[in-house]
Amino acid sequence: MSAIQAYERPLFQKFVSGLLAIPGLSFYGITGEAGSHTRTPTAAFRLAGHTPGAVADHLAQRGVFVWAGNFYALAVTERLGLETSGGVVRAGLAHYNTLKAQGVDARLMWFPDENHWVLKPRNSRLWYSEFFEWLTRHSTASP
Repeated sequence: MSAIQAYERPLFQKFVSGLLAIPGLSFYGITGEAGSHTRTPTAAFRLAGHTPGAVADHLAQRGVFVWAGNFYALAVTERLGLETSGGVVRAGLAHYNTLKAQGVDARLMWFPDENHWVLKPRNSRLWYSEFFEWLTRHSTASP
């Protein structure tokens, strides 16, 4: 775990620095190096003049996949006064790039007609098919 954190921390700090340089961007969470060891490399932010959903859609059209909403932190987005206007944009560096950088056979699957969860039957079947094929290819246990 420490090797992954050592890889992710400087990458995430660069990401946060880049976000903070964007005019009109409000960042929610830890922005400095101190305390970064206590969080996952995931950022929550808003861009003035744009709803989180509009930002997520705009980025998705350019191949950058983020989410918009409250991410089960309803009390937090309500307390911050953000819930009624769409919550926040959430972007992270974990998982896909970390796995690829470590040489793991990882593949990005994108379902433009889904949100955080893959719920539509056709998409769900494809996701599970990919997952179980990957598991079979990389399983070291005998049947």
